[in-house]
Amino acid sequence: MKQIYYTAALKWILIGCMTGLICMLQTQSLFAQLDSTLVIYEHRSSYTSDVYANGLGMSGVTLAHSTASMYSNPATLSFLRRPRSITFDHYYDASNAVRYVNFSSLLINTHRQTFALGLSLRNSGYRGLEKGLGFFSRVPSDIRFHQMDITMGYSMLVLSNLSIGALFQVSDGTIKRTTLPKSHETTASVGFGLFYSPTPAIEYGIALNGIGNNLEYVDDYSTQKINVVQRHQTLALGISMHYPYTSLYSRPYVNLSASNEKIFGIKGIWYKAGLEVLPIHQIGLRTGYIYSPNFQGFTVGFGINFRSLHLDYALSPKANSLHQFQQFSISVII
Repeated sequence: MKQIYYTAALKWILIGCMTGLICMLQTQSLFAQLDSTLVIYEHRSSYTSDVYANGLGMSGVTLAHSTASMYSNPATLSFLRRPRSITFDHYYDASNAVRYVNFSSLLINTHRQTFALGLSLRNSGYRGLEKGLGFFSRVPSDIRFHQMDITMGYSMLVLSNLSIGALFQVSDGTIKRTTLPKSHETTASVGFGLFYSPTPAIEYGIALNGIGNNLEYVDDYSTQKINVVQRHQTLALGISMHYPYTSLYSRPYVNLSASNEKIFGIKGIWYKAGLEVLPIHQIGLRTGYIYSPNFQGFTVGFGINFRSLHLDYALSPKANSLHQFQQFSISVII
């Protein structure tokens, strides 16, 4: 009985602390504004790189699914459901005609510490795919950019049910328009996270991401250039629940997740919720909902699990949206 009261008290203390921090920092503006230019692409800190989380409304701060989960919360690396795996992830952002490919895998996994490495490649300027699918894009067809991100994730167990983590990322990008010289820049950023799982059926997560600079690709109608701007810092707090889940070896039939996320410098808070139902062990059906002052919409997804191969897919079906995407990943268990 004391353990139940202790867990409930800790939960409300964490929620209270994070809510207070959000209120104190909400009015701060942490990124530069551009005048009379078209921002062709900027990596959005609020968009997770984990296809599993994207199918659940991008509520990834408490979802320790695969190594790609470190992009939402690096502390999840200590509690991964697929610890020994290599994940290939393909993401298509229809709002900017950007294709994103990511490879991630654990490097070191000891009793207390976990290290993971991620390599991401982004490119734009290839219009055939979005045109054929009927997707919307506002990017001029003769502009191309390429970006490479190298990410190192680290997580350490503080207690048997509590971990802390850090994420370090270096980004290198170039942009070029036909007959114009190209521009090149390199930046770095860090993030931090905390993950707490008092029982196998419930998990809590906190993540502060985007501390550092960001690459922003800009067209001002005479030149194309890359601006180094202060990154959109985000603070996310979430909870996930699994039913029934009485031990680490049992499998849940229903997974629920919910989180809120503050993007500093942008008015309002993002609210996210997700639901996954597993009618059989090999198949997961997912849906999620996102609400913010500037965007509201559903996401859908599914997963197919084999013994050593896992396939996941996610889609934002909102037509003609600046937030429309589709994504799939393949994880190989090693």
